[in-house]
Amino acid sequence: YWARKTADPTIHALPRWPAHLCKGGREQVRGPEILIPQATFSALKDLANSVGLPIRTVLLAAHGRVINALTGQTDIITGLVANGRPQCLDGEKLIGLFLNTIPLRVKLEGGTWRDLIRATFDNEQELIPHRRCPLSEIQQIAGGKSLFETTFDFVQFHVYRDLPGYKEQSFLEDYYF
Repeated sequence: YWARKTADPTIHALPRWPAHLCKGGREQVRGPEILIPQATFSALKDLANSVGLPIRTVLLAAHGRVINALTGQTDIITGLVANGRPQCLDGEKLIGLFLNTIPLRVKLEGGTWRDLIRATFDNEQELIPHRRCPLSEIQQIAGGKSLFETTFDFVQFHVYRDLPGYKEQSFLEDYYF
């Protein structure tokens, strides 16, 4: 599976900050937090509902489209943080962090936003059975190459709503991406 998905990758080089703007010579700098206006967030949720897919998928499709806009590439590979918790009896009771970052490859072949969202969802669903393969092993399969420069991670904190004393303060506090 991973040999096929990582065959002939085009590693998209993102634009770089000029060296004099990089803190301490490092390029990894966390940008400012950007709050999404309520109206925009509601429209994104409406879009997700109309397509019948999670808002996470809508945002992941937008992430791919931004990479496309920055690089001009239509064959996009990004890192996707995936849940690798064992799906077995009492798997939810296991203690530990079961996350893995895996390459998600999507080809932007034109069409509508709905088409892109569905294609992103289909690609993500296809890799679910293979999400526990360590990234280092996937990179070895791909010939030792780095496969992506960007990573998408989306966490929804909806479970906190069930905790005693939880006070919902903002519609955005339940999401982190």
